[in-house]
Amino acid sequence: EQVRVLPINTDDEALMAYARALESELLAAGVRCTLDPSGDRINGKVARAESEKVHTMFVVGKRDAEAGAVSLR
Repeated sequence: EQVRVLPINTDDEALMAYARALESELLAAGVRCTLDPSGDRINGKVARAESEKVHTMFVVGKRDAEAGAVSLR
């Protein structure tokens, strides 16, 4: 797994749609990517990804989705 997409608020439908689209785009480009759809807080998602040795995390929040961007971690 090269990239994990971490949406901040999984209850926000527009944000989840953006996160899924981002995951699809990365997969189409040949990047090994997964989406974390759990309802955990972002700190827990980041800690889990770090413990699983995921090197790149795309944290996606409402402002990122509106701007068509990601926060790289």
